[in-house]
Amino acid sequence: MEYFPLKSGTSQGKLELSSSDLGLYVYDVELRAAPAAPEKALVFQTCLGSSQTLSARFTSYAKHKTDYTCKVLLLLLLLLLLLLLLLLLLLLLLHPVKQPLFQDSLGKPVPER
Repeated sequence: MEYFPLKSGTSQGKLELSSSDLGLYVYDVELRAAPAAPEKALVFQTCLGSSQTLSARFTSYAKHKTDYTCKVLLLLLLLLLLLLLLLLLLLLLLHPVKQPLFQDSLGKPVPER
């Protein structure tokens, strides 16, 4: 039987207690682990091109010393750029620009053949 409370779910097994005076007692055991509550979020707020360091404490079950790092690089800027590109694409699809393909040296449209 394995009981690891970080993993939600149930597990069943037998518990045996033995005593030379009282004998052997066997119990059926059902262990239940509920999902962990959400942790407080870390909020990063800094200017573009700057950096910010926040510390967080958590329990690591790694068998060796482990360092953890988290880097957020221009994610908000990239999302804004993507949104702008999607907006421009939508505008082009709804209102296509109708310009002649060819123009003469004076800028007048040349009819297609």
